[in-house]
Amino acid sequence: MPRRFPLFRLGLLIIVGSVAASAFQFYISLGQSMAAMSGDEPASTPRDLLHHFRDHFLFAGTIPGILFWTGVVLMFAGIIRGFRR
Repeated sequence: MPRRFPLFRLGLLIIVGSVAASAFQFYISLGQSMAAMSGDEPASTPRDLLHHFRDHFLFAGTIPGILFWTGVVLMFAGIIRGFRR
């Protein structure tokens, strides 16, 4: 019997990579806004940062969005393949 490709695990890994890509973009943007001398100063409490990350950066943008939906499709394909056995 040929070895199967673990679609569910691969999809989950891609979703985690999407979150990491979103966090990477968030920290770059946060650093740029804190380094700028003009403009509004961002809130720096952990709760405010979490809300800002969730609302503006999590799965937002081209690359994290594509990674997230690709991971979701692969996870569902793995679940369907598991039920078909």
